[in-house]
Parts: sequence; C-alpha cells; structure tokens
Amino acid sequence: MGNIFRFFQGNEKQDSHYKELVERRLPTRFMFSCGYHERFDPFMLDSKPFLVPVYERIFSRFFPGKSGSLLDVGCGTGLYWPVLVKYCDSIVGIDFSKAMISEAQSLIEKKGLGNVEARVQNGEALDFPPESFDAILCMDVLHHIPDIKSAVADFCRVLKPGGRVFAVEPNTFNPLIFLAHLIPPEERIAIKRNYAPVLSKLFSPYFKTLDVHYINFVASAESEEQTKKVDRIGRLMSAVPFLRPFCLRQAIIFEKRAGSNCA
Repeated sequence: MGNIFRFFQGNEKQDSHYKELVERRLPTRFMFSCGYHERFDPFMLDSKPFLVPVYERIFSRFFPGKSGSLLDVGCGTGLYWPVLVKYCDSIVGIDFSKAMISEAQSLIEKKGLGNVEARVQNGEALDFPPESFDAILCMDVLHHIPDIKSAVADFCRVLKPGGRVFAVEPNTFNPLIFLAHLIPPEERIAIKRNYAPVLSKLFSPYFKTLDVHYINFVASAESEEQTKKVDRIGRLMSAVPFLRPFCLRQAIIFEKRAGSNCA
C-alpha cells in the first residue's frame, strides 16, 4: 500500500502542491499540471466571460429547478460561484487547502456573494450534522479524495432524504485525459477510478446513479474560439453513440437511496 500512495498522491502532498500553486501563482507545467491563472484564479470569469455559458449549461442540467442548501465539496477558489448562486438558496464551499479557501473568501467579499460561505474542511470527514444539505456538488474533485468510500458514506450522512450528488469528473476513457492525469502526481488517482461504472459502484452502497452525461469542457480554455471548437467537437461526438464515452468529461447524478443507513 505504501508504494501505491507514493504514486497516487494523498491529501497531505496535494495540500502542499496547491499551497505553492496559490502563493507563487505558478503557471501550467509540463502542459498538464494546471497553473493558477489558467485554472484557479477566482476572478477568471471576469477575464474569460466566454466560460460563463459553459458553466450555465452544466448547472442548468444539474439544477433544472432551484436547489435549497448546497455543499460544494472541493470548491477550490470557487471561481464558478458567480454563476452557481443563481441555482441555489445557499452554498457552503469546503476545501482541504487553506490557500484555496483564502482565495475563495476574497471572491465572496469582492463579489458580495451573501449566500455563500467557505470553510477549510476535509471531504472525507464532513463536520456537519446529519441531513444538513439538499444537494452536494463535486466539480473535478472526486479523483482528489484518497478515501473515497469514507467520503461517499459521509455524503450520504449529511444529505437530506432524496438528496443528490452532482459530479463532474475527467473521463479517463479519453486517451488524452488519461495521459493528462497520469503525469501530474496530484491528478493520478483519476486513472484508478475515473470511469463511470467504477464511480457508480463506489457510490452504490448509499446512492443510485440517475444519469451519466458525457461532455467536452475545458476549464482552462484561453479563448472563446478555443471554447467553440471544443463545443463543436463535443456536439459531433454526442451525435455518434460509440464516441460519447470518449468525451473529455463525465457529468454524473447520484441520488441518496431511501432508507440508507449512513447516519
């Protein structure tokens, strides 16, 4: 097991990586390890407004009707919150990285997001009472949680009956995504389990899988034209059934099973 975790990073090493990334404003390295301004700047949507419709499409599918209380697990800097706030009554964002939460606090204050709060907390052991939330959002975070089984059990515990988990994850069926998550140490857990059938099985003790939707979405896109190209490719792939599972990302909806013993 020790050899595995030297290869698949745990929370402690990931925390060190993201602390350095934020404090030093590191650029993208080796093409794949995303940099601060390319992927984590909390005010990214101000400089890249063409990404707003991308997040709108994701959240409108997840929340066709306005949700109540939402727990955003692994929120990072919360860069998409200016879009997400329209879909929820309240948001609590948590991340194990103090540096990321500090950036998220800055976004809350400067944007006046009164229904959002950010806390330093580990997604594997949530510090909330049972049945505290209507829904949980995980944007590109499940593959950063080493003890996913403990996290899933705790997701169940803090969700109200019938509560849902909405997850967007890199799709490692795609060869480029597989390579992109093999090289950076902080991303490698994805190549172990970022396949919709595997994720569904990990959630199955407490959740049923309602929907798996494959999308092409590049959060670090540098131009509107690049975003449009990715969108065109996505529409083409979605039109061809055998190509859909090779899209860049997978959006999955899980629903808490009635009578789940997770308290």
